[in-house]
Amino acid sequence: MKELRCTQCGATINPDTLTCEYCGSVFFSSEIVQERERKKAEKKKQELDGMYIDSHPYDDIKVRNLTNEELYNLIKTSANQKPSGYLFPIVFMIAWTMVAFIIGANLLEDMPISVGIIRYIPFVFALVGVISVTNTLKQAVSGGISNELNLIKQGFYSEACDSLEKRESKKHNLNYVAAIILLCYFRLADYEVAKQNIIALPQKELSELINRSNVFYEVAKELNVRTPEFGAISFSPFKQMIKEQLSKLSVDFDIDDD
Repeated sequence: MKELRCTQCGATINPDTLTCEYCGSVFFSSEIVQERERKKAEKKKQELDGMYIDSHPYDDIKVRNLTNEELYNLIKTSANQKPSGYLFPIVFMIAWTMVAFIIGANLLEDMPISVGIIRYIPFVFALVGVISVTNTLKQAVSGGISNELNLIKQGFYSEACDSLEKRESKKHNLNYVAAIILLCYFRLADYEVAKQNIIALPQKELSELINRSNVFYEVAKELNVRTPEFGAISFSPFKQMIKEQLSKLSVDFDIDDD
């Protein structure tokens, strides 16, 4: 834009104030106004770009292309697993119940009726065992996502994710979280939800999730979430345990965590 001169004294006009720098005369020019508005708009845009740059950190994410069948199989194998660690409690309580029942039956035969309520105490323990086995079995079969898998198979990804989020809000289950992460990342492009679900996991569950499938490590890496290296996670507790035992023995020994 060419330099503007005051028509009264010939001095330079300040384009920002539309005022003559020498005599103070105020002028109106559509060219000057347009230039000033252009600068304001450019400045505003720069401010907004700086303001929102951290709110959109996922522009450079490279999501691996999975077919519908591949995604379905991935979720089915890595997010529909039955909880482990229930076999021993179930077997133990079944044995407990059987022994208590047998003892109770023998007491009914051997003890006279005059003994009273003592004859029935083993049956109380047997009842406790039955209730415990029932509750444990309910926990063991919980966490299945068959209904959501049917939705995913039909391509209703948003509906499946909504259902999983509702179930997770009522009761936490790693299967729900795993499926939510995969759906949000590979189909719904809701990367922030996927990231927050990973961050919210305790270390133990995060380790289990990554050991289920290295895809979760890939997702976490793309979302810039720091996680233990895939395949090396399970050794960390053992390192910590060894450190604790050595510290009790007052042994000065360094174990590298890397």
